Amino acid sequence: MKTLPVQACLAACLFLFGCETPAPSAPVGSGCQYRDIPGTCRIESITPSGPNTYGEGFRTLFTFLPDEDQEDPAKESMIIGDGKDPTRRYLDENRIEVGSKLRCIRKLRTRGPCSPEVYVFPGFKNVY
Repeated sequence: MKTLPVQACLAACLFLFGCETPAPSAPVGSGCQYRDIPGTCRIESITPSGPNTYGEGFRTLFTFLPDEDQEDPAKESMIIGDGKDPTRRYLDENRIEVGSKLRCIRKLRTRGPCSPEVYVFPGFKNVY
């Protein structure tokens, strides 16, 4: 049986969840369950990363700041669709710019073979 790298699994989960609507709280995939951690994602930097499947990509780094003090912050890179950097259109349509503070949900896997961590941005438009 062929296994996928973690990045491919993360991309697949992001594709399933999308950024347009909130992810379901029920299990996703084959027996996967996640624990939701609401918070704010602060955009730290946006830099050109070259062309990808959707057009010119922009590496977009953010810091996750959890609402609850007992949860840990995290630094991550935003990906869209099948694991690519966001395009200018995606950034513009979703009003993403350096310094922006956006509501987001960090989903941590509690059970199953899916990606260990996924970020969801409720209300984002899935435009590439």
